[in-house]
Amino acid sequence: MAIYNNNYYPDSRNSTWANIASLTWADSAYDWSSFNANTANATASWYYTTSSVDLGSTRTFYPTTQVSWDYSQPMYITYDYSTDGTTYYNTTAGSITARYYRTNVATASSYVGSIITQENYDPTSETYYNLNTSTLSGNVDYRTLNTNSFSSIQSIIVTPGITETRPVAGRLLSNDTGNIKLRVVNLDTWDKVAVDANVNIVVAGFPYLTTNANAGVVAVTR
Repeated sequence: MAIYNNNYYPDSRNSTWANIASLTWADSAYDWSSFNANTANATASWYYTTSSVDLGSTRTFYPTTQVSWDYSQPMYITYDYSTDGTTYYNTTAGSITARYYRTNVATASSYVGSIITQENYDPTSETYYNLNTSTLSGNVDYRTLNTNSFSSIQSIIVTPGITETRPVAGRLLSNDTGNIKLRVVNLDTWDKVAVDANVNIVVAGFPYLTTNANAGVVAVTR
């Protein structure tokens, strides 16, 4: 978990924390005729990037984040991730495979009070009991199981259902998040013959995440 409890303020009224000591009125979008209370008090969008977190090894996880600020403007949250600590890639809410990561926040508010990001490693699961695979779309060589509970699927386990008399097992053919293509085989045929069967299926994966800019959170979709 990464916790940042300091108050963060923009160093300037532009989109970075760059030093603007050398800028003059000629560099500004405003002049004296347009300068007034609204322009003086307006804060342009700015961003803050936390320090990198080292997980010790490359791992697959999904981050959730809570930001506190003055709530006057939306708070946008993204993540940078890296396997080597040098080359970083940017992503929004979802699963990440990396050793290093950091949190980015962007807002037009005047300050950010705290940034708390939690790494989550445990998948959720969905179980189908005594499912007759012939009721699924496709054919005996591959059946498609539709599930919309996961943003990314980590594993699938297929075992004989309670009414199945043959020794069967399943094989994952392709994983398109919500559409799992699998093949059930009869173990008595040395895994060579695909069959329809009554099976139990356990799917494990990471849940969908929601980014709410008005609440300043990245959280599991309920």
